[in-house]
Amino acid sequence: MNLFILEDEITKLLRKLERSAFDLKSKMDNKTSIEIVRGRLEVFYTNYEDLLSKIHPDIVKKTNLSRHVSFLKKYIESDQVENTYKDIEVPAGIYGVVLSSEATSYPIYSKLRKSGS
Repeated sequence: MNLFILEDEITKLLRKLERSAFDLKSKMDNKTSIEIVRGRLEVFYTNYEDLLSKIHPDIVKKTNLSRHVSFLKKYIESDQVENTYKDIEVPAGIYGVVLSSEATSYPIYSKLRKSGS
């Protein structure tokens, strides 16, 4: 696959994940019912898995993204939304899932490019 096509695909997946992370965070901030939060978690997790399918596993291991997503899922599924705020911030911003004009500034994206995958 052409690297530029892959970059464009990853950029789209990062933005999709970012939007679903902010949507999930918004529901959590507004103390929306746990059923709705869980529904948003499913959308978020699907977007996360889509992103992982395009990124080499070694790259993901170099970030804390998987760890935070794992905790996020665990706590929401056990009705402990209050314990997830630090974990939702990671996919919503720290690792570059923030909507911006340049996806190439994302640390996870940069690691992908450096690896040549």
